Order: sequence, then C-alpha cells, then structure tokens
Amino acid sequence: MSARGRANPGEGGRALAVWCVEVGRDELAWSAGIDRSQRVSVGDADRLEALARALTPCPSATKIAAVLRDDLALARPVAGRQVLAWLAEHAGSEAWLFTADRGWRRASDEAIRDEAIEPGGWLAAAELTAWATQGRPGLLIDVGPACTHLTPLRDGRAAPLALHARERLQSGELIWLGGRSPIEHASERISLGGRRTRIVAAGLATLGDALVLAGDLPADPDDRATPDAEPRTRDAAACRLLRAVGRPAGGADSVDALEIACAVRQHAVMRLGDALREVGGAEPLRHVVVAGPGAPLARRVARMLLPGVSIESISEAAGAEAGACEALGFLWSRREASHPSEAADTG
Repeated sequence: MSARGRANPGEGGRALAVWCVEVGRDELAWSAGIDRSQRVSVGDADRLEALARALTPCPSATKIAAVLRDDLALARPVAGRQVLAWLAEHAGSEAWLFTADRGWRRASDEAIRDEAIEPGGWLAAAELTAWATQGRPGLLIDVGPACTHLTPLRDGRAAPLALHARERLQSGELIWLGGRSPIEHASERISLGGRRTRIVAAGLATLGDALVLAGDLPADPDDRATPDAEPRTRDAAACRLLRAVGRPAGGADSVDALEIACAVRQHAVMRLGDALREVGGAEPLRHVVVAGPGAPLARRVARMLLPGVSIESISEAAGAEAGACEALGFLWSRREASHPSEAADTG
C-alpha cells in the first residue's frame, strides 16, 4: 500500500509500464524510457490518437501508470480530463494516475474526473530524483512550460512543505512562471534605454524567447509552439520581444531586442531567487538538480545565489541524454528493474 495513496499499481504481480505523459499547448511527449519515447507536435484533435498509438504496443496484461506533467493539469485541465477518460476507456481498471495529494488512483474511478485533481508530476519527479541521486539532500528546481516547482529532497525522499497548489504558491515552492510563460509573468515593466517601459500584457512573447536571444537556450527552427506560430529562431524571438514593448520589428542583431531579453531574464532570475530563499531554509544547500525546458534559468539562479553548490540536470541524474519527460521515463525503468515491487510506489 502506498503511503500517500490507497493502492499501488505495482502490487499484484502483473507487468507494469509507467508512462510519463507531457502535454503542452501544441506538443505531446510520452516516455517509458529512453528507447520508448517520442515527442511530436499535435493539435487537440489528434492528441489522444497519438497517445493511443504510443500505448498500443503495451501487452494487454500490462498495467499502465501515467504520470502527467503538471502543466497539463494546471494550465490545460480539459486536456488532462481527456487523457484520463482515454486511459479509463482503453485500459480500464489497469490504468492508473499519480496525484500529489492521494498518490496512485485508478483512472476508471469516475470520481477522479469530478474532483479537482492535484497534479502529481512534480512529486513523482522529485521522488525519482531523490532516488537517482542516492539520497543526497538537496533541491529539485523543475522549470516547466508554464510553472516552476522547487521541491526539497531529504533522506532519499521528496520533502515538500505542502502538496496542494494553493499552499505551494504561498510557500514559494510553486511559481507561475515557466519557459513558455508570457514575459509579463516575469515583470510588468522593464528598463529599456534607461527608461521604465511597460510590457504589453497580451502574451506576445515568452520567457523562452528571452532565453533564446540571451543565449541560455538554443534556437529551434522546428518549434512553432510560439505566440505567433513562427519558429523559435533568434530573429523570430527578437521580433516577438520587440512587439511586446511596442517597438518596430527587428532581427537578432537588434540592440533593443537583446536589452529586452536580458532584462526579462533578470526579472525571472529575481522571481526564482526570491522563491529559492524561501524554500532553501536555514540549512545551506549543497546539491541542486535542475529540470524542464527552463533548466538553464534554474542553473543560473543556483550559481548566483548558492556559490559552490553542486548542480546537475535531471538527465545527468538519470545518466542519459534526454529531456525531462524522457529522463523520468528512464528513471522509472531503472527503478522498476532494481525494485520491481516498488516500481510505481512513489509514496
């Protein structure tokens, strides 16, 4: 029996496949390990069809345990309910979902779709990270597409101050700021040309645009999950950033665009830094694990505020080159191989 839930899909002696499912605005990623993962751009209409194709190879006798990344449940609750409904229909009582407040729950439970589900991806990530780092005390900073989770790691387990989003926002463990957040989530005003300039609050540019232009993230010409559906190149990112402050369009060589990018990044660093001071506590932190599309931002904050701290990415903790979703799937497979009876028990 799970300590946080009433049941555990790892019990019962049947084969278990744990899938980490991450659904963004225009992207779907799923993973059961490095060799069984895929990330594609999809629209709402074919999102579940793509998920169905991914899970079809699972034997009928296999239990499917899904860990939904938090941006899906927090920013896209409708998509979250769709995935739950699909799991319940196609896998019946053998489909499970991990939630933060109640641990593992059966997807076939009708009540789960009527309640406010507390997403558990952040907690699963923290538990797996604590396991992968062999119990080293520290902190996981997971900068997702829409929000950031800061979760203490202690005695080989996740040690959050709270489980529910409302309390986590109050404690500083949850920040509504992520890699695809509009730049106005970092600050309503920035300094531009020596003057305080208001950002147009219309979602015209994202924090990811600022990080690409500032050099923290690589450009990705194939990524069109942007406010204007233009690729995430340096030139396109510069145009979006300039548009967000009412300036004429310009390319990556625009001095104003680079100044905007650096100013937005600095405000984001300040927001994460404030949260880090709240969550860090009195004991000095010696180990930080960063994850998510905004991991370079988390790394920058940790280096600035925690000199001498050991910093690694979640893929480094997993021992594999992969994104956060794939790394989590890989960690599940490693944990299952070493402790089959506890493979899905993060509680």
